[in-house]
Amino acid sequence: MKNNISVFAKKISSNLVILSALWMIINLIYVYAILNGTKSYRIESASYIFALILLLRLASGSHQTTSDINKEEPIKYRKLVWYFFPIIIWFLIYVPYINNPFLSDDYVFIARYSSTPVAQYEGAFFRPVFGLIFYIMLKIFGTSSFPFHLLNFILHISCSILVLRISRYFLIGFKNTYIVYIVFLFNPIQPETVVWISGLQELLWVFFFLSAFYLYIVEPVLDAKKCAFIVLFIALSLLSKETAIIFILVFFVSDLFFYKLKSERFPIKIHIINFFIAATYIAIRTIIVGIPLDYFSSLNLFFIKSTISQPFKIFLFPWNQSYIGEYVYIKLLISFFFIFIILIHFLKNNKEFTLFLCFSFILLYAGIIPLYKMFYVAPDLQGSRYLYFSAFGWGLLLSVLLIKIIKHKLLFHVICLVLIFALGYFMFRNLQPWRTAGEIIKSLPANIKQEYAPDNYYGAYILRNGANEFVQLRKYGNTSGDIIDKK
Repeated sequence: MKNNISVFAKKISSNLVILSALWMIINLIYVYAILNGTKSYRIESASYIFALILLLRLASGSHQTTSDINKEEPIKYRKLVWYFFPIIIWFLIYVPYINNPFLSDDYVFIARYSSTPVAQYEGAFFRPVFGLIFYIMLKIFGTSSFPFHLLNFILHISCSILVLRISRYFLIGFKNTYIVYIVFLFNPIQPETVVWISGLQELLWVFFFLSAFYLYIVEPVLDAKKCAFIVLFIALSLLSKETAIIFILVFFVSDLFFYKLKSERFPIKIHIINFFIAATYIAIRTIIVGIPLDYFSSLNLFFIKSTISQPFKIFLFPWNQSYIGEYVYIKLLISFFFIFIILIHFLKNNKEFTLFLCFSFILLYAGIIPLYKMFYVAPDLQGSRYLYFSAFGWGLLLSVLLIKIIKHKLLFHVICLVLIFALGYFMFRNLQPWRTAGEIIKSLPANIKQEYAPDNYYGAYILRNGANEFVQLRKYGNTSGDIIDKK
């Protein structure tokens, strides 16, 4: 009797998944093919229904344990070309921007950190590690943009390698981890983080956070020395940007889902220590800069819905729609393919990766939780830096879903090449406004005022902030207004 009920419930849930997917497809065709992209709220509503039914199906039924999931032996690929080939392609796309000039907030930071690494913390801006590194770079290299861009490039590649190494711990097997690596490295929405020098603060906190997370998960036994390094990296991450406070969530969830990979007991003591680290940081930060009064203002349903759906819309359609166009038929094809791989995963009862799906969602949203009401990404990708860490969760999600349709080595090679060149193409197109923004700022008069300064060019910042500092730097060679004797 119990088995019959279980079979009946499984059939109903499968039918509901299919029906919700069909409703999603109908709305996609109606909005993109007939209405040319208008009334997109219909797609959002259908996607919420689809997601809810998928969650209900995930919640029902049995799932394999983590020890069963990770019994597969890793495939040993000794050819380093697999790892260096994407980096070479990525660097060739970015190298034309290595001399792009400072833009917008960059001039504010030059003024703030040109004489001291300890600036006055204003507007809840408490990022002393970022300030110290900016100060050191200015002292060593002056106001040349080249070293700053090179540092950003190195940090992004380093973060990508750390993502690869961390993924190998959770998803044993070359295929799974390589997809995560490619998706993160070639994330098309990264230009605001990587090519804009002010994006250094995002790169720093993510790099230090991933370093701490990597040390934490790969070591079966944490001695005092390893714990000291982990705490150091966490501190550096927190002092680079406050978003790193998510460490307490990510560390806890990773142990909650996968602690049996290291030991039979949940490491509660470690998470108590993490709690005290987070509490200490919050206390110090509150004393120095306080907490914005409107930070805990009440939420509304519209904000919650947009926050849930926006990361998916940006990652699924990762191009600057204000500059390139909407590409409604490409959106339609991508949506169809995404629904297709989801259906394959769920209807075949491939639930051994359920924990990884849940973990990928947590990584995807963790980075935007501390932003609260500040989180928003515009169609021209302004604000996309807020999703830099979330690209890790997105890559993990795609890896878990795509691996179900990859049965042959040739298909794996084809999918990897398609990902590299498709993501690389959109990344290349998204970078183009930043080159134009650089040309515009080079052509501006030295006495321009903030009210007359161009704000941005299709999402690439020009002088939204920092016009006064720009004038001082252009006229005097520094941001203090002191005339320098140029010989």
